[in-house]
Amino acid sequence: MPTTLALTRHAIERCCTRHIPVPVVEAAIAFGRERSTRIARIYTLRWVDIRDSRRPELIPWEGTEVVCSREGDVITVYRNYRVKNAKVRRDAPRCA
Repeated sequence: MPTTLALTRHAIERCCTRHIPVPVVEAAIAFGRERSTRIARIYTLRWVDIRDSRRPELIPWEGTEVVCSREGDVITVYRNYRVKNAKVRRDAPRCA
């Protein structure tokens, strides 16, 4: 994760129109589940991630997804209201 968050013009517009503050974008990248595609990394802020981060102020932002380029720039931000909250087994190690 880069030390400073670089948002594209499109990502800034989406944050404004969807009323998603930049600290929530940063939290999704820091605490959310990461999945990779060939061209991007997608961070999803799930309920289990909010619970594990111990930041209850993020509860209203469950389902926020941040799409980043391979270089680390934020491409777009949106809310996914169909996030599947997979159960995390207590004996399974959590990915870093």
